Amino acid sequence: PAEYSEDPKPTKKQKTAGDDEEKREEKQSKALREGWELSTKRKVKLDRFKGQLLVNIREFYTKDGKELPGRKGIALTPQQWSKLYEHMAEIDEKATKEELVSFSLSAKRRAQVSKYKGMLMVGIREVYTKDGKELPGKKGISLTLDQWKKLVECSKSIDQAVTEAVKEEEEAS
Repeated sequence: PAEYSEDPKPTKKQKTAGDDEEKREEKQSKALREGWELSTKRKVKLDRFKGQLLVNIREFYTKDGKELPGRKGIALTPQQWSKLYEHMAEIDEKATKEELVSFSLSAKRRAQVSKYKGMLMVGIREVYTKDGKELPGKKGISLTLDQWKKLVECSKSIDQAVTEAVKEEEEAS
């Protein structure tokens, strides 16, 4: 006599539209979690704050085995990131030629090539006006040329992740 097993034969999982969505979410959440490394402490990550998608360019530190965002950095909206991405080649060219330049990302945010203590830096920061003069604010980050070059290298991948996340947000609403 044949022996019967109480365990039913495993059935092959049918592929559904939800599977593709899960893979997209998994890919996006990996980008959200891991980000892109600019140096040992500095990274670009996609984050959400109060439901708003942000491109976080910041310094991170480790506490109790967890990686946490530090004070130094700036979180750009997708529109501000898009402006930065649009001007990257120009900024890169100016930085390579050691020419100082400034581009507006929004009413109060700038990307600029400047010198600090004789070192050429690419700053992405908030600005404020005092006595008719535009001055750098506390919120922002100054990248060395090596860190800037890494940001440029990763920019296409970052831009694709941002575009995908924005598209998914629009589809969900």
